[in-house]
Amino acid sequence: MHADRRDNLCNLLATAWAVCLWFNPLAVGWHTTHPLVQRVAMLKHHPRSLARRHTGLGLVALLCLGAAGLGHALQAAAANLASDPATPAHPESVMLYIQVDQDGTPLASPRLFGRLGQSMSMQWTRGDAQAGPWRLELTVTTRDGKQLQLDGRLSSGRPLQLVAQPRLVTPNGEPARFETRSADGQQVLGIAILARLADQPDLRKTAAAASQLAKP
Repeated sequence: MHADRRDNLCNLLATAWAVCLWFNPLAVGWHTTHPLVQRVAMLKHHPRSLARRHTGLGLVALLCLGAAGLGHALQAAAANLASDPATPAHPESVMLYIQVDQDGTPLASPRLFGRLGQSMSMQWTRGDAQAGPWRLELTVTTRDGKQLQLDGRLSSGRPLQLVAQPRLVTPNGEPARFETRSADGQQVLGIAILARLADQPDLRKTAAAASQLAKP
């Protein structure tokens, strides 16, 4: 029977695998008693009674049903969270649509994406490259759970010097704008910002509102 089932090849494969895992204590072939003694001891064991077997099967069935019920409850809870607008999936993410103009001439219209409370920045060059760049740093936080607060730091020149520290408070998805002059007073810079929580599903409304930033 052993020869017909080629058990010797299986034993060879198992031994080779144990040799490869010599460092693993669970591949160890040490025995406290001789294998023949273990086989004789196994013959003395009586099969479990039918009642114990049925009891074990019943416990396994109950565990499977409990696991299935728990999985269904978790899926239902996840679906409720996804469908409930009061519990957004990623409330910490925010998208910024920015329109920059200098003396009424559009300069840049970047988009920034980050987290609430995280500092985001952008930089662009003035019309006169020798005058140095502009740099805007923005941090967005929530206010009263309904409005967004934008704290900014606007710098210009070479080296960069602080020009203004605007603070804008606006509803989610509504544009806000501020204007300031350069350090030499020769240029008027206007910056319009539309901030929107990124978990909002209707991005078309945001894009339509962002297109209004360039309009006076």
